Amino acid sequence: MGINSTSMHANAPATVVTDRAEVLDVILKHPSFHRALADPVLLTILRNAARMLGYRLV
Repeated sequence: MGINSTSMHANAPATVVTDRAEVLDVILKHPSFHRALADPVLLTILRNAARMLGYRLV
């Protein structure tokens, strides 16, 4: 849940979380997955996502 918006990727739907989402109580209090973007565990996931979107991961 969240606030729907249009993404820059082929006008596909995207979910955006803003301060309004907190008011609507749609943000989990205790997420099931929490890692920093710099965490080596995420490197493969980030590389694949960047490749799929045509971005370069730096």
